[in-house]
This record gives sequence, structure tokens and C-alpha cells, in this order.
Amino acid sequence: CGFDNILILWDAATGKEIRRLEGHSDWIQSVAFSPDGKTVLSGSADNSLILWDAASGKRIRQFEGHVAQVLSVADGRYAVSGSADSTIIVWDIESGAELRRYTGHADSVRSVTFSPDGQYILSGSDDATMRLWRVSLALDELISWVKANRYIRDLTCAERELYDAEPLCPTPTPVFGPGSV
Repeated sequence: CGFDNILILWDAATGKEIRRLEGHSDWIQSVAFSPDGKTVLSGSADNSLILWDAASGKRIRQFEGHVAQVLSVADGRYAVSGSADSTIIVWDIESGAELRRYTGHADSVRSVTFSPDGQYILSGSDDATMRLWRVSLALDELISWVKANRYIRDLTCAERELYDAEPLCPTPTPVFGPGSV
């Protein structure tokens, strides 16, 4: 892929061109095969993604929602894209609908990838950070994860006093013993 707005599939063994995929109106910046190799996802400076049938080269669907160039894509159970608009979008591959938008990077998202189990997205940004995002879209899955991974502890007296003007801890009672006045 490159500045000519064309994606070319090559035979890795022979180095021969298999087919050209044309449809973006600006240069293609990122491509990814689906895990089963049946589709190819491309992201472009035209702010869109296109899902292609790898065997026929036909466009399956176009994804639109970023307001700046799509710099990175990954394909798995969902499609995911990172953009110069500093966002990451998770897309439903079947319908093309935006499922979730992640914000938090302060600059362009240059790289996105799924974890091997497909449960997380790792992103890299020009803001010099990497972020790990949970993919789960089901509320009950998220609640179960929070319950299983939460850490609860009581605040110390000093910590409690930071949040309340009234002392929340009992004042120690002086202990009188032999020899005390």
C-alpha cells in the first residue's frame, strides 16, 4: 500500500502480484489480514477503513467515523482502528457499526493490535504512551471482571483525615500505669 491509494496483494513465495484493491480516495497507511486470512482491512488518509474479500478483491464494506487519517488497523473478532484524531474505534465487522470509541491518548494513535486472546487492544501513540484497553462490550462481562479484579482495603486514619475535616478515628486514650503522674 502507499501513496497511489492502491492496495496490492502479492504472492509471498513468487513475488508476483495477485490482485489490486482500489477504493480509497487517499493514501493507504495500514493494512491487516483477518486471523483466518479471508479478509483484508485497510486504513487510509481519507479517514476511512475498507474491509476487502481477499480471494476476490471485492470491497465488503467501508467504515467511517474518524475525523482524521486512519493510521493503524487490526482485524479480529472486531475491527479496530487508530487515528490522527487521537481515538481508537472498535467496529462491528458484520454491520460496519461503531461499537466503542476509546479516548485517552493526547496525540495520533500510530499502532493498534489485539492481544492473542482478543480480549484487549494495545495502542501506541505519538504522545509517547502505550495503552491497554479492555475490548469486552458486554456489561455483565465487565462487571464480572471488576468484581474478580478489584482490590478493597480500609483507609488509614491519616488517609481518612485528608478527606474529612472531622477526625474519623478515635483519639488515643492515654494509658496510666505505675510510675505515671
